[in-house]
Amino acid sequence: MLEAGELLERFQLKKTEETEEYIQTHKTAVGKESADILYHILLLSHDPKIDISETFKKKIGKNRVKHPIEKAKGNRAKYTEL
Repeated sequence: MLEAGELLERFQLKKTEETEEYIQTHKTAVGKESADILYHILLLSHDPKIDISETFKKKIGKNRVKHPIEKAKGNRAKYTEL
C-alpha cells in the first residue's frame, strides 16, 4: 500500500493531460515505483501459489462484463449506475 501511495501521490489532483505529460517526462521514476508495486504483488502471491497472471486474466474478463466499454468509457458513474 505504501508503494502504491507513493506512485499515486504523483498524480493526485492532476487532470488527464497533466497525468499523461507527467508520465512522459518522469517515465523512469514512474517505472521504478510501478516495479516496486509489482514486486510486492509477486511476493504476496508466491507463497500461497497464486497464479497472478491467470488471476489477472479472469479479473479482466469479469470487468469486461461488469463495465462494458460502450457504457463505461468516459463515464465516471459507478458500475451499478451504467
